[in-house]
Amino acid sequence: MPTRAAPRSFRRALAALALLIPLAGTAAQSTPKTLSAVPDLRIDATAENLSGLSWIGVAPNGTIAVLQPSDFSVLFFSPTGKRLGTYGRSGEGPGEFRNMANIGWVGDTLWVNDFDNVRTTMISPDRKLIRDFQWAHLVTAANGDTVGTPDLAGILPMAIYADGSMMASIRTRNESRPTWYPLEADRKPFLRVTRNAILQRVLAYYSARECGVRVDRRQVRIPFCQGAIYDIAPSGSDIAILDQSNPTTPTAKYRLTLVSSRGDTIYSKALTSPAIAISKHLADSTIEARIHPASGQPLPEPLASTLKSVKIAAYEVPVTIVIAGGDGTVWLRMQPDATTAPWEIFDPHGALVGTLTLPRIMRPVVVSRTTFWGIDTDSDGFESVVGERIKE
Repeated sequence: MPTRAAPRSFRRALAALALLIPLAGTAAQSTPKTLSAVPDLRIDATAENLSGLSWIGVAPNGTIAVLQPSDFSVLFFSPTGKRLGTYGRSGEGPGEFRNMANIGWVGDTLWVNDFDNVRTTMISPDRKLIRDFQWAHLVTAANGDTVGTPDLAGILPMAIYADGSMMASIRTRNESRPTWYPLEADRKPFLRVTRNAILQRVLAYYSARECGVRVDRRQVRIPFCQGAIYDIAPSGSDIAILDQSNPTTPTAKYRLTLVSSRGDTIYSKALTSPAIAISKHLADSTIEARIHPASGQPLPEPLASTLKSVKIAAYEVPVTIVIAGGDGTVWLRMQPDATTAPWEIFDPHGALVGTLTLPRIMRPVVVSRTTFWGIDTDSDGFESVVGERIKE
């Protein structure tokens, strides 16, 4: 029996509804949530005599490590902000530091990198020295191929894992490179290596665009030049890579990629946003400030003339910082204004969760979808450690 056609008025209503549904979905995707932060804990600079904070690490059990490079030490606090103790002093012996770099946790063990001593120090939960190890100078593959040269300071660990292996990235000076190392000068690898720098696998590559001019061993950075930026999750679980270069149009296009510690691409997402225009006046005045700084010596010739001859980009990508969270989230700091900085937060699948606006002087360090730990600078320049919860 033939099916009776629906009345014309009903068919028109269905057609109108079909048009409305995708429009509603598009609007929902194009309008991110506005997130807010609620203060949860503050470790005050004055009360705890904090100075020159450079890094924060939060252990799985909530213990907070605060790097104090000017004091050559690490301060430890409980999850409630109670000071537990201090580790380190100036020197070259065991448990001593000269130029403290980044820190991280392997379970309840803290590791601290030291540029000048060219080593990593492992510290126990009761703030005792477990061991330290010198950085290798060469990465060696199973077939005997090597990358690196003996005059490099060493291969800096970017993450350390429970099995003793590490994540590292190096810039080779070798004339001939192994097949697994990119031949292109502007591509650099993230590597998983053993503690003795035996190559286990190549995890990812990133574009290391040259943004400096060099004359007679002296180098100066080209203003407004942009290249890829990246961050490693605190546990080394993920690498967040933002591939970008200066746009040539008012629309900035860039790509956010999240890679696991095994080298698997979790997602790779193309993003767009309005580019930041760079006026000729701003470009010229910035070049002049580099050549004749307010304090210090002017750039010598011919480096000054070489910098003047460089063509400055007309636009910038508005992303200034990328942070990889321990839960797979990624935070992007967009171009700040005079007082505030907007942060776009992406979930572990690359979907935009929302935008969180923080004071410009607030610097998140350890982040997730629900919380962050950061450094808050007051009007006098004192830096406190803060923990805040995120509300959707």
